[in-house]
Amino acid sequence: MTVKAGNIKKSCAQNGHKLSRAQTLFCIMSALALLLTFKYSDIAIEAMSSGMRLCVSTVIPALFPFMVLSELFVSSGAAEKLGAIVGKPISALLGVSSSAASAVILGMLCGFPIGSKSAVSLYEKGLISKPELEQLCAFCNIPSSAFLVSAVGSTLFGSRELGLILYASHIICALLLGFLLKFYFKAKKRPSPIPSAALRRRSGFIESFTNAVTGSASSMLFICAFVIFFSAVSGYVRFFSERLALPSAISTLLIGFFEMTGGASAAASLPPRLAIPSLAAITGWSGLSVHFQFVGICKNHSISLKPYFLTKSASALLCPFVFSTLMKIFAPNVPFVTTPSPSALLFLPLSPLRLTFLLVFLLSCIGLCRRRR
Repeated sequence: MTVKAGNIKKSCAQNGHKLSRAQTLFCIMSALALLLTFKYSDIAIEAMSSGMRLCVSTVIPALFPFMVLSELFVSSGAAEKLGAIVGKPISALLGVSSSAASAVILGMLCGFPIGSKSAVSLYEKGLISKPELEQLCAFCNIPSSAFLVSAVGSTLFGSRELGLILYASHIICALLLGFLLKFYFKAKKRPSPIPSAALRRRSGFIESFTNAVTGSASSMLFICAFVIFFSAVSGYVRFFSERLALPSAISTLLIGFFEMTGGASAAASLPPRLAIPSLAAITGWSGLSVHFQFVGICKNHSISLKPYFLTKSASALLCPFVFSTLMKIFAPNVPFVTTPSPSALLFLPLSPLRLTFLLVFLLSCIGLCRRRR
């Protein structure tokens, strides 16, 4: 079956309007993807089944509780208290208001999408402005410590030290890029945020908890949908890479471009000299799957996506350099294993974040109790 680009362009055009190049390319890719799914449906089914198992066994248990608690953290007033304590140094370094400190800290500790979800919650409560929301989402959406240290370091590469250094590399890159973004957003008009009516009337625990759970459940639906879809994309990329006999490094980067988890698993099969920069680049970019999860979370606020994608692209280039440098300085002789183990990432341990989980929960409960008095 032959599909001509001209016919696709004509069929996709609506009401006689001429399509742009990007729209034409999108129409062509959509048609080819549909044909690909019909011809190789078994690959899509197997890959999406793996994506669904990943959602049920890892994504939902790892993210949903933290998303609920991050919402409670903001609605309870604990985020404001934390901003008052550590807001000044964060504000001086990154050029954001003290109210944004909680999103920065949660983003660095818990990873995506907790950082961007916390920033969106702060914006919806009227605690930060829209330029601040764009600025925060651009640099506080990094992989979590549990993924980098436990899943990638310990499970895939057999070295917790490697995972810790990789996590430190992401923190350094995020703070550096956040510092540079300060000058980009400095020229933008930054209107003073106005606390929302819901925040001024101080919602009770039941209402706050209900809103947190329902809002987080809606966000989880977006996240799982993108994980499943991009699992199928990664399956096709892996299949055609083998058919075309592409070099393993190129195949790994292609998989990681679409989906970070599969890319990290593929990087574990590369020789050490290629595994280190490939792993850092893939986790720095984080994959289109994560980016579309971010877009889904922010879809109701019409924010500019340019700072986010520019920062992620810069992170993909900067992270390999920082990671390689830290490895040479702190762990030049750290042994690690480069053996593929994709199924191991279906079960990510949460132990590095249990203390954070408990701390956020206690602060949220304390803040809600004080507001009810």
